[in-house]
Amino acid sequence: PVGLSGGTATSAAISTLGLGFHDVTAVHLGTADHAGSESAPYTFRVRNPLLGTTTTSTVAPTSAVYGQPVTLSADVTSAGGDATGSVTFTSGSTTLATTGINGAGHAEVVVDDIPVGSHQVVATYSGDDVYAGSVAAPKNLNVTKAEVDVALSSSDTSTVTGEAVNFTATVGVQAPGGGSPSGTVQLRVDGADIGAPVALSGGTATFPAVTSLGAGNHTVAAVYSGSPDYDGGQDSLQQDVSKADTSTIVLATPSPAVEGEGATLTARIGAVAPGSGAPTGTVSFTANGDSLGAAPLQAVTGGAEAVLDISDLAPGTYSIVTTYAGDADYDGSASEPVSHQVIAATAIIATSTVLTSSENPSTYGELVTFTANVTAEDGSAPAGTVQFSVDGDDFGDPVPVGSDGVAESATLASPDPGDHTVIAAFTPATGYSGSGDILTQTVDAAGVDVGLTSSAPASDYGQGVTFTATVTSQQVGTGSPGGFVQLVVDGQPLGDAVELDGDGVATSQAVSDLLPGDHDVRALYSGDVHFVSGASSITQSVAKVATSTTLTATPTSTTYGQTVELRATVTPAVGSAGTPGGTVTFMRGTTAIATVPVAAGPGSSAVATVNLSDLGAGSHAIRAEYAGTAVFAASTSAPVTVNVGQLATSLKTEPAVVKLIPLGLPLGLLKVTLTGGGQPVVGAPIDFRIGPNLICTSTTDAQGVATCNARPQLLQLTLALGYKASYAGDANHLPAQNFGSIIK
Repeated sequence: PVGLSGGTATSAAISTLGLGFHDVTAVHLGTADHAGSESAPYTFRVRNPLLGTTTTSTVAPTSAVYGQPVTLSADVTSAGGDATGSVTFTSGSTTLATTGINGAGHAEVVVDDIPVGSHQVVATYSGDDVYAGSVAAPKNLNVTKAEVDVALSSSDTSTVTGEAVNFTATVGVQAPGGGSPSGTVQLRVDGADIGAPVALSGGTATFPAVTSLGAGNHTVAAVYSGSPDYDGGQDSLQQDVSKADTSTIVLATPSPAVEGEGATLTARIGAVAPGSGAPTGTVSFTANGDSLGAAPLQAVTGGAEAVLDISDLAPGTYSIVTTYAGDADYDGSASEPVSHQVIAATAIIATSTVLTSSENPSTYGELVTFTANVTAEDGSAPAGTVQFSVDGDDFGDPVPVGSDGVAESATLASPDPGDHTVIAAFTPATGYSGSGDILTQTVDAAGVDVGLTSSAPASDYGQGVTFTATVTSQQVGTGSPGGFVQLVVDGQPLGDAVELDGDGVATSQAVSDLLPGDHDVRALYSGDVHFVSGASSITQSVAKVATSTTLTATPTSTTYGQTVELRATVTPAVGSAGTPGGTVTFMRGTTAIATVPVAAGPGSSAVATVNLSDLGAGSHAIRAEYAGTAVFAASTSAPVTVNVGQLATSLKTEPAVVKLIPLGLPLGLLKVTLTGGGQPVVGAPIDFRIGPNLICTSTTDAQGVATCNARPQLLQLTLALGYKASYAGDANHLPAQNFGSIIK
């Protein structure tokens, strides 16, 4: 027993333990004040000195682009046999990969995420229970930025002035590069930046709708800025913009007008949806075909207006028409005739009309109403009706003005997105003048909800999966949106864009080559004339292929020093997934015995074997742990028990010389040789006895030989006619004894 010092006791050094596993426990014997206790067993192993190894490595190719698969390989050689274990490839302090070596000492792994830069790749062999680790000479690897392909698409390449156009840029990696680019993309029209750069999301940048394109042919470009891992790039397309059609309406107020007091003619010119913007130029006014004059257009919300004041019309009824000649971006148009009456000067009470909308701007399909508030100059309640019109077309019947001076239109579903001219024309009863008002009703494209589903959200590797996008309008009564949906997986387009069917549904082609893990799947809806663009994303989980591992040991009952073959078989649940790769670690409790790469076995199975000859005597519960790969899941076998018996030993004694003879042999030298299984047993204590008396204890050397000098006991040796040598055995060896004779 070893005394405690500060609660700690350290044993004497021990060097006589045999090869194999040993369990050590510490037993506190207790004191008068403290109870005794015993530690849990600590397992350690005694093995032969490690054999030297040499590691060489290769890198192919030595020049690559980011994301390109690079094969890192190493070969471990030794003069003593085949090494096991693993090789780790590093660049500076960064670990690139670790993989097991096969039975020929070869390790190989493919890596596709090595950072851009110049690398010194070093392969380091970890060593195992027999072989020491070693390091290969560095290999040069130069990784440059990967080139990209930029694809720019337009929701419609043939549009009209002011029409909203949605542009989308997709940035993909050129082979042999890989990964998903990050960074920003700038949209440019005819060399000028439009808006701010847009960040890539899943390899895609969707730009805000552009409404500023005038008539003509425009070069639209998407310029990718690049990133630390990817070169920049760009793509362009031609956007053909035609003149937008226009609508012209005219309002005369007051009408009827009093002779000599004059009236104002207001012409409103607006772009016909999907066009937008403010036309320029002049508008001509006629009354019954005779020119009244012309006025320049001034931009207003939703279009442009031209105003002409007239005061010299004689009493009568006139047909007022306005004509717009057009400009570089807008086609001309003429108004429908509007009746205007001039009456002889009498006591006419002037009125004014103010037009408002229940919702402005409104969304395509949203229900709106318009209210005209008519007031008389003298504060009386004017009688008459109000006719509401949109873009020159009457809707609903004339609405009587109530006693409060208010007339409310019928309900209108908001027309196509764009700016629309709404007029309220008050037709008075006798004694009041007519009046009217104009407003611009702005209609925005309706919002959408994009739903994305997977046919199997948690699929298995190799299982075909389709993705379905459903686009629905957020506005009731507008029907199902049209257009196209682009499915994108991990930043890469999944085939061509898919057109929505009549129910707003688009289904992708089946994909079955997704690697195990989580994948970002996006549905990008392009939008159309009536609906804005939208997107949705889901995570597609792909499970690794399940495996099962079985372990056999041959034989399961043996003696110390005999070779035991451990054979692990890894079988995938799905044979079509191929043969598993990777390594199997053979475990005894928490101790790793060996790590061995798997090799192809029968069918789609993989096999790993290891031969052990140094299992200590006792019962060993051994299991095989398959580490798995990117495709195949890990698995562990049931334990297999290997019973190792103690090795039988034998003692060979040599006669002791007790009398001088001509041979000159030393007197009283006792000598024995201890063997087990035909091999010397080293470091074993041998007791030498003459009669009942212990003369000495000696330890066997590298040849299994132990000696004892019994010269002082020659008389006792002679009387006893010899000596007795005995070996008590140990954890791995059975005891042995023998009687040595004498030579007189």
